[in-house]
Amino acid sequence: MATPRASAAAAIPRGRYPGMSRQLVESYLFVYASDRGPQGSDDYSGHGIVDVWNALKHVQWPPPALPGQTARILGVPEGRPGATCSYAVTTNLSSPPYSYVWWVNGILQPDDDEWLSHGAGGDHSTISVRVANTLGQAVWDDQAVAVSGSAAECLES
Repeated sequence: MATPRASAAAAIPRGRYPGMSRQLVESYLFVYASDRGPQGSDDYSGHGIVDVWNALKHVQWPPPALPGQTARILGVPEGRPGATCSYAVTTNLSSPPYSYVWWVNGILQPDDDEWLSHGAGGDHSTISVRVANTLGQAVWDDQAVAVSGSAAECLES
């Protein structure tokens, strides 16, 4: 009878935080289990009673990126009016694969990989990207893009 209860206990944090890995759910449930036995961990009582609500109180989601983990947008900081330029993002974030979300002037873009094609138009713009890993950790970067008639040509990738 422990299997359906353990499965249900694991489903609650995964339902609330869909990006949470199985290993992370398991560790939260293990660490925050309530030890009700006089002996602690043993062959009969295991590691205690699963306390999902206690575990959820301690979840930090999304987990913060480690110090030094960054994202960086690569591309021209200035484009010609009407030119389409390509931008890429590099990251040293651990635990790939990554998910990417791009914005231009606060508007969500359809690009969902490490590349963005952006038509400069006639105004300055700000390109932003969020890179997240399988643990739900995320890093951000922004790049201002100026528009100038004297800017170098952008070559679309």
